[in-house]
Amino acid sequence: TTTIENHGVSVQASDRVQRVLQAVDRPNFKTTLDIGNFLCVDEQPLVGVKRNLPLASLVHVKDFYYRPFDQDPGGGKWFRTSHGNYLRGSIFGQGDLDVRRILRLIKESGYDGDITLEFEGMEECREGTRLGLDNLKRLWEEA
Repeated sequence: TTTIENHGVSVQASDRVQRVLQAVDRPNFKTTLDIGNFLCVDEQPLVGVKRNLPLASLVHVKDFYYRPFDQDPGGGKWFRTSHGNYLRGSIFGQGDLDVRRILRLIKESGYDGDITLEFEGMEECREGTRLGLDNLKRLWEEA
């Protein structure tokens, strides 16, 4: 199976991913569903996941801190969304995404593929990844 991730300006929103998949129209062409990347184009992650989960062959989880465009967070590795809001990577389960509801949606859908963890936070990589993986396992069990 070949996949396209919801990433980058051209195919970050759920509707754009769907258009690409429909244009290719092959059963072995799916999406890598990154739950955090929807927020980069100001699409609510829960909505994007719900729309594209049936098209996914891989789920990719991460978390972000989020600040509205008019609340400059100051220093750090913040970047701007397409509408000018601020995002910064966080340890999974410690950011502002509603990861509990997203994981519950994924679990209740019957999705049985792989789930991978991405860490983009400012903490030391091994520790941030370990904490995020612990949170993912715990939150998956609670979902």
